[in-house]
Parts: sequence; C-alpha cells; structure tokens
Amino acid sequence: MVLDIFARDFEALPSSPNLFFTAAEGWKAPLTEMITKIQQALAYALSSLVSNLPSNWHSNVTTAIKNMKTRRAEGLGLGPLADVLANAYWECVFDNNALSTRILHNVLHALLKETGADEADSWLALAQTQLDPRERGVFS
Repeated sequence: MVLDIFARDFEALPSSPNLFFTAAEGWKAPLTEMITKIQQALAYALSSLVSNLPSNWHSNVTTAIKNMKTRRAEGLGLGPLADVLANAYWECVFDNNALSTRILHNVLHALLKETGADEADSWLALAQTQLDPRERGVFS
C-alpha cells in the first residue's frame, strides 16, 4: 500500500522528492502499469480479508481503538487487520502522520464498501469522538 501511495505521488508530481522513484526517460508507461497492478493486488488482498470478517467485527475494533491506552495496538485479539487499523488510526490522530492517514483511508475505503450502515456508523462515531488524544489525557 505504501508503494502504491509513493508511485501515485510520483506519477502526479515527478519533480517532487520520492523515496522509491526518480525521474528518468520513459518512466510514465511502466509506472502507470505498476500502479494498476499494485491496486489490483491490494483490492484482491483487502477483499479477501473483508469477506471473512465475523459479525460485530467493526464495532469490536472501534471499541478497542477507543479504549486503547497505549500507542501501539499489539494483540487487540481481533486479528492483524484490526491492529493495522488501530495503529494507523492513532498515528493519524496523535502524530498527524500523512502516510498513515492515507493508509487508513485506503483500508477503510475497501472495508466500508463491503459493510452495512451499522458497521460504517461505528467508524463515523469513532471519528467524531476521537479528537486529539492529548486533549483526553491519553498518552500524556
């Protein structure tokens, strides 16, 4: 997912500094093809993860994120996808990390396409209640 983000950034702004790509003659066509393949692989991987989620998974994950008292979600007991979401969420909120924000957006976009309104509402409720954790005394 990170490679996809950097590839799309480079495609949009090839003169901007990029950790993975540098401007060279004839880069556009191969890069566009690589972006397409990465996005297809990500869509497949995420759809297979999403299709096997147990009921109430979304509300369990959002509740666990709300109740986190440390910045790292290790062993929430809800699977590695939940840990990735929790870590990305807190990096977005606490560190104001742009890359984590984009990762969280991409994963939630894939997740919420396959969910009902109740599951989506749990994520919206989390977003509305979780302002900067420093204001709530978390991680002080």
